[in-house]
Amino acid sequence: MPLTIKKILENKRLEGVRLVAGKEALDKEVHNVNTIDNPESYEWFTPGDFVLTTGYIYKDNPELQKELIQELAKMNIAGLGIKIKRYWDEIPQVIIDEANRLNFAVIETPYRYSLAQITNVLNDEIFQREESELKRYKHIHDAFSKCSLSGGDLNEITELASRMVKNPIILLDDDFYLLAYNDLINNPYPLAEHLDLALRGKPFDESFNNSIPTDAKMFSLNLKREITSKGHTITCRVKPIIYANQIYGYVIVWETMNKLTRLDYITIESASVTAALERIKTQQLEEAKLRQRKDFFDDLLEGRILSNNALKNLAPAHGLNPNKPHVVMAIKTENPRNDEATKILKALNALNNENPEYPFQAIRRHDFFLLFIQVLESGQTVLSDAFKAFIKSIVEKVDEIIPNRHQSGISNITSDFIEIHKSAMLAMDVIALSDFEKQESPVAYFHDLISYHLLSTTMEDNTMLEFFDETLGPLYAFDQAHNSDLLRTLQAYFEAGENISLAAKRIFIHRNSFNYRLDKIKEILHTNLQDSEENFNYQLAIKIYKILQLKGSAP
Repeated sequence: MPLTIKKILENKRLEGVRLVAGKEALDKEVHNVNTIDNPESYEWFTPGDFVLTTGYIYKDNPELQKELIQELAKMNIAGLGIKIKRYWDEIPQVIIDEANRLNFAVIETPYRYSLAQITNVLNDEIFQREESELKRYKHIHDAFSKCSLSGGDLNEITELASRMVKNPIILLDDDFYLLAYNDLINNPYPLAEHLDLALRGKPFDESFNNSIPTDAKMFSLNLKREITSKGHTITCRVKPIIYANQIYGYVIVWETMNKLTRLDYITIESASVTAALERIKTQQLEEAKLRQRKDFFDDLLEGRILSNNALKNLAPAHGLNPNKPHVVMAIKTENPRNDEATKILKALNALNNENPEYPFQAIRRHDFFLLFIQVLESGQTVLSDAFKAFIKSIVEKVDEIIPNRHQSGISNITSDFIEIHKSAMLAMDVIALSDFEKQESPVAYFHDLISYHLLSTTMEDNTMLEFFDETLGPLYAFDQAHNSDLLRTLQAYFEAGENISLAAKRIFIHRNSFNYRLDKIKEILHTNLQDSEENFNYQLAIKIYKILQLKGSAP
């Protein structure tokens, strides 16, 4: 039989103790003895404690006296023992009235007994009844062990704990995102009416989350938090999911149906340990998957997967369809912090889930993020406006996290997925090639820069320099000698499609001035700019000049 308030009053070793309030609470079970010596001690008590005090800290403050009874009653404390004739000749009426109102047991202990004596007597009684308690503890332990061994996931662990403590339970990860929850029929404050229960969302607001310690050493035995929702105050009990002094999440008891007992806290502790092991197992599986994913993409990017059959077997496991055409997008970032890189990957994954039209997989490699994006039609050679709009949405997401610290390159379309590593290299090359055009856009497309790619990869610097000298060398020499700008004028002429008015606007001079410059160019180069072959060579020479400038090899 458990120790109760009634048994304390009947104990012959404590002759003279008497009940002064809470006569309806005689059957309350006592599982532990504790003392209170300051108003901050509440979080170190557990249901079923019998609390002893001399009353010193409350002796001159009726408000604190009333609060003492309220807090202990809320926590399902078994009762309060007050030693008289030291600081109080008699127990204050405000304590008695509040205890009677809440059916909370208050016992007056004579001055002749020290708090240590009372503690020893009650502990002897508790120890004698310990065997039956151990059986109940064993039942709790066995229930969660069975759940774990049978492969129970977090949902099953939460449901079991909820049924055993007869209260709804919410399970959060270490960043306060929802992992699992279980509500109960007849809950007066249904979870769905007061919390956002979207999986991987945050059901509680930031003020609640910020009030919970993230250091395992900072947790007390009984962490209580209250939330106000729709005019109601709801008590939550918080238990961390801890293993090896690391927090893996939190068990939140929605204490709206039954006050937690001592055994309930044992249940929550067992649920916490079982959930910790499940979280660790899940984390290890995720880490193994990440290693496999990294190895696959490393092999893919290095061109080490040589068999189409092997690729068709491996790629789908990592979210890729090797039977579809793909484009690679490279995003070069400037020294992103680890938290920024994590945010970028999360944002990209969220965007992928929101836009099934262009499924992709994103990985990080050093200062680059590489996106393997599936396009719509086989045989497609030109990227559509819809695709470019999608690329823009990706850039905007990244810009929200690291504004003005990134640049993107888009590869060609490849229908042979085993060659995708070449597209990845092209996408990264496009970022460097975009410097030739000095474009302000954060995105460059291989299709727009293919001529630069061909020139920079197939011609030696000396060959390019000779070609430039033979075609536009005289024009360059004239600019150097007369501090003129004829080479840029010719470039603007070709970029405007040989439209003189448009070209003049682009370099901010009058049309007549542009015509004068154009006549001078024709004179120096001995051309009328009517020969298409000759004009092609001039345009090619301009591109070569840009490449040589960036390489530091320009004349």
